[in-house]
Amino acid sequence: MEEAANAKAGLDAARKNMPHLILLDILLPDMNGFEMLEEMRKDGAISAIPVIILSNLGQNEELERARVLGAKDFLVKSKYTPAEIIARIKDVLNKSYM
Repeated sequence: MEEAANAKAGLDAARKNMPHLILLDILLPDMNGFEMLEEMRKDGAISAIPVIILSNLGQNEELERARVLGAKDFLVKSKYTPAEIIARIKDVLNKSYM
């Protein structure tokens, strides 16, 4: 597991490490999570990495934008326990590797 402090570091880490999944917040210091996800989808090397957005935001327009950009799930932090988040992550990973 690797952590990145901002979107640029996250993109660099994704390209270097090719993770099985990325948990992505929307509020990042250098660009927002949607912009990072757009950059990922343009980069053939990392475009297929599954992304789950985990954020405190969760308005309908944010949920829709995440869906359009190909996020596998959108979890509002305050609505899920850590165990539920882990279960959703496992579900996405299982679906991604079937």
